[in-house]
Amino acid sequence: DKVNKTRLKVNRVNLVQAIKLDDELLSKIRQLNLIDTQEHINIINKTTREDRVKILIDSLITKNHSRKDWYFVFRNLLEQNNYSDLVTFLDNTIIKKPEFVKKIFISSTRQMMS
Repeated sequence: DKVNKTRLKVNRVNLVQAIKLDDELLSKIRQLNLIDTQEHINIINKTTREDRVKILIDSLITKNHSRKDWYFVFRNLLEQNNYSDLVTFLDNTIIKKPEFVKKIFISSTRQMMS
């Protein structure tokens, strides 16, 4: 779940620039329980397309999802709505720990074993 939320964070600018969040797509997202009623209202109350997408992505990133497959549902919905380039970006996003975190982990593990 954390990895998939990070995928959205890393690709947020691309998603906001590319997604044309019309009423039909937003309704599908709501029907699939990716957002709740209040989130849906918050999105439709925004005046610009970009603001609507920002609220959507932020909602997906910050909420505790009731569906365990939320990310794959969202990903497949993008693919079905001609956003295969975005799906490629999401799929190719490599999420890994930065080098300094690895070094700290290795160092602390060695100290514990000594």
